[in-house]
Amino acid sequence: MSNVGLVPTGSKRKVFNAALFAQATQERTLTNDLTSMAKPIGKGTGQIGKTQTDATHPVVRVNDLKSEKGDTVGIDIVHPITGKPVMGDNKLAGKGSKISMGTTEIKVNQGRKMVEDGGNVLKRLTSHNRKEIANLLLGQYYNEFDELTTIYHLLGARGTYTIHDDKVPLETDPDYASIMVNDVLAPSYSRHMYAGDATSFDNLDSADRFSLEVVDNLSLYLKELSVPIRPIILPEATKAGHDPFYLQYVTARQWADMEESATYKDFQQMVANASKRAAGFNHTLFRGDILMKGNILIRQMPRAVGWRPGDIAQVSLNQANAATQPLEAKAHIHRSVLLGGQAMGLAFGANDKVKSQFNITEKSEDHDNVNEISIAWVNGKQALRLPDAKGWLHDTGRIIVDTAVNDKNL
Repeated sequence: MSNVGLVPTGSKRKVFNAALFAQATQERTLTNDLTSMAKPIGKGTGQIGKTQTDATHPVVRVNDLKSEKGDTVGIDIVHPITGKPVMGDNKLAGKGSKISMGTTEIKVNQGRKMVEDGGNVLKRLTSHNRKEIANLLLGQYYNEFDELTTIYHLLGARGTYTIHDDKVPLETDPDYASIMVNDVLAPSYSRHMYAGDATSFDNLDSADRFSLEVVDNLSLYLKELSVPIRPIILPEATKAGHDPFYLQYVTARQWADMEESATYKDFQQMVANASKRAAGFNHTLFRGDILMKGNILIRQMPRAVGWRPGDIAQVSLNQANAATQPLEAKAHIHRSVLLGGQAMGLAFGANDKVKSQFNITEKSEDHDNVNEISIAWVNGKQALRLPDAKGWLHDTGRIIVDTAVNDKNL
């Protein structure tokens, strides 16, 4: 949404709003990097006009124009096929595995942001088109806000770090819950790991930093999961002959700790592995600084989620319902996330007046001295989880890793 253009009038508005949605879902953003193109759910489902992206990407996006602000949108979660094969000439009839799917309801709500064009005096002092600037700034604002809310939902926490232009306030802010629309779900117990010899959030110490050992432990854990996480399969994979992979986002300090702990040879080997795996791919996940350890692609996050000593985080208990308890950080802690398919649901609804996911309006105020231009969107996000056969809740597409970090200048 980097260039939203001028606000149209009349019959052009509906087409313009649809174009805004198309542009918002095609910009190079963290959210869009993690999802695929949406496909119609299909006739005969009672959901005509509803689309959903593939289960082989971390973010599953659903577009449902029948759902308006305050409504919920259902996201279908696909279970892998299980069971024994049929061998030799044994009869296959009646032994087929049923396609198993679950549905998670995600709330959607309207978000808005407005700018003023500066008034008539400012207009006379500059040759810039204030309306175009306002539209550009609103598009940039939405992209940055969207990226932050995706990070916080994927990592299961807002953390306590702040910067001067935060668009998402701390969890203690009275508006935090409404801004995030859906509950930010702490990782389920089976999907939460710690670096070093730590076994809990509150016993991480300064020595428990991110390292190659953490990645190796994750790789082993993935292979041993009783409720597995679906790997990521990009559209180019079948053409290029590449294996499925998992994606791990780390903070800049976790990356530095890993680089410091690895030998030069090991680090260069991961760079070479990433370069080799990227060959034949034209996908943004394989651009920039990347590392590859086994089938885990490692990238840096644009924003760190972390806590300082004495800060409190919600951590899931070893219980079926994934109830949480508050635990105190004893060190400077950063959070990393490993992603597979179906990690988070992103649902778009519609503005109840214009029946579109996005809307831009312009209004004159102060006796025609100032123009107000606003953007509105209707969506909601949440990490996806489903119960296993015994009723225990497990996150479907993520594993969280908390580590201590070098606390210099923190």
